[in-house]
Amino acid sequence: MTNLRNRGYVLTESSRDVANIIIQQMGGTGRLNAMIGAKNFVFHHDLEGGVSFKFMKSSLKGAPNYIKITLNGKDLYNLEFGYIRGSKYKVVKKIDDVFAEDLRPIFKRQTGLDLHL
Repeated sequence: MTNLRNRGYVLTESSRDVANIIIQQMGGTGRLNAMIGAKNFVFHHDLEGGVSFKFMKSSLKGAPNYIKITLNGKDLYNLEFGYIRGSKYKVVKKIDDVFAEDLRPIFKRQTGLDLHL
């Protein structure tokens, strides 16, 4: 398995593939950028792999502007919603053991932002 470098971490092809699959399950980078202003995509090697990105804040009070999605050992996803302002980061909500088909509905419920028209 070939190793890839990303922000100083060693990623395997499989963890990069997991990150790309997550992005596709959320609608793809183009749709994420167009619909919610997603940017700063980062691949993670936590557990089985994952991805995080920042997005525009909705009008909901206390709504997050950051999400980290990682694959866990149960072949389900762990989600961490947070709020980034400057160099400060605050976790808003953590949700474990999420099925792939529930990623978009949970994202909408937590952020108030829709990923489709």
